[in-house]
Amino acid sequence: MNNNAPDFPLMGAICLIAMCQSFIALLMGVDTPLAIVKMGANPVVLGLAYSAWAIGRAGTGIVAGYWFDKGGAKAGLLVSFSLLAAVAFGYGLLWGPWSMVVLRLLQGASAGIYWTSALALTGYHIPPTRRARRMALFNVCVAIGGMGGSLAGGWMVATEGFRPPFWVATILAMMTGGAVIVLLPRWHRISADPIPVSRRTPKLWPISIVGGLSQLPSFLSNAALPLELLRFHLGARALGTENAILVLGNLIGQWSIFRHPTAIYRRLPIMALYGLGIVGVLGTIQASRGWIMMGFLAIVGTMVNLYSVVWTAAVQQQDNANETGRATGILRTTSDTMSAASYPLIGWAWEDPAMTGIVTAGILAVGMCYVACFYRGATLSNSVPHEMSPR
Repeated sequence: MNNNAPDFPLMGAICLIAMCQSFIALLMGVDTPLAIVKMGANPVVLGLAYSAWAIGRAGTGIVAGYWFDKGGAKAGLLVSFSLLAAVAFGYGLLWGPWSMVVLRLLQGASAGIYWTSALALTGYHIPPTRRARRMALFNVCVAIGGMGGSLAGGWMVATEGFRPPFWVATILAMMTGGAVIVLLPRWHRISADPIPVSRRTPKLWPISIVGGLSQLPSFLSNAALPLELLRFHLGARALGTENAILVLGNLIGQWSIFRHPTAIYRRLPIMALYGLGIVGVLGTIQASRGWIMMGFLAIVGTMVNLYSVVWTAAVQQQDNANETGRATGILRTTSDTMSAASYPLIGWAWEDPAMTGIVTAGILAVGMCYVACFYRGATLSNSVPHEMSPR
């Protein structure tokens, strides 16, 4: 891999596509719980719909990773946006709450293919000396697109109803698929030669698995958002604003990585505060009023996104590009499996206040474990020099 090769044309194309995908995803994300409510669904169906999305992602992450390592990412991105356009069109024709469960499953499959392909593409083409900053730039664009989609979705639903945003998402998905064809080059790899792996470079799959498992608290906090909507009868603008605040946290986390790409270990105190913050949120979840609860979740969301950023950087900064696709797929699949488990769990606790204390205690234990595991992951990540001279 040529560490001096210019990467801005490729990164510019990837970032533009990522911004569009994030805009579409959050535009639909704000609309989805509202559409289910309009269809008369209960919290159980709502939880199943969100779990179906995570299951769809988990089922395609590793497959997309192997696909990337064997053939490339461009075909995967095209499949992802084609499927996303079809799903958005199906949302516009929504005829019942259970149809949303099926569509969410397909949307999750699209997301799993997209994220594995996009992250692996970014990690594969960028040398380790520049990988963290480029990854941060990629995720900054994701955050900007997500913030715009959240606000646009909230206001569009409030003024036009829940179906028009899905038609808009269909058109945008088709346009983004066209951008993939035009902007991304045909080649997949900078060099056809295998990239040598240093003896000091750890295997990526253990880091990926630990990173994915440790994100369960993140998804437990995110699972509370649509339930808050039902419980306090908050409108589309509230949910859109809340999602925008969560994405702002992502933006802060990405900028932190961009400014200090090698100092991953410095985020450990933030990770500990994040775990304690989620415990506090769930501990007061039954007594809080709607907007107070939304504020708590916004603060926690900042830490949630920063945490996810740090784990992605820990995987992508390894000088082991031969495993980029598979490692990224494993990370996404494990993470999405935790996401699938979080929605039924939080729904159970929501229906029975006594269970909230049990869930809170479990999150405290998981939080302490993932801080310890993350320290190990950060040590492994920093075992490979990041400021290497060109080979």
